[in-house]
Amino acid sequence: DLSISIAGGKITPETIGGVIFPGVLGLILALIPFLDRVKEPQHYLINPLHRPFMTSFGIAMAAFLAATTVAGYIDVLHIAPPTMALIDLLTTLGVWVIAYLLLRLYNRSGKRGGDVQS
Repeated sequence: DLSISIAGGKITPETIGGVIFPGVLGLILALIPFLDRVKEPQHYLINPLHRPFMTSFGIAMAAFLAATTVAGYIDVLHIAPPTMALIDLLTTLGVWVIAYLLLRLYNRSGKRGGDVQS
């Protein structure tokens, strides 16, 4: 059983999946505008390739969505839940790091086409 007793209450897998995880995810999504602050004025048509951190974050979230979709088939794949959770975590982090590094490499190569003129 994966339940944890804290202060007389039980935290079960249902609590984690139904309350804690969506709450943390909602908090992260609510904080994105505060974490994505830049000093220069922003343009709506700015090339997302020139903002590697947030673009790679979006790519990683798409990979997370795909990984959790695959995780729904653990009965068919015969993979233990802790193993699948580790696979999901490593996949998401791996995609984020690779996308970030590739976008940084792209920006250093000097290819700056599509800039918005202000």
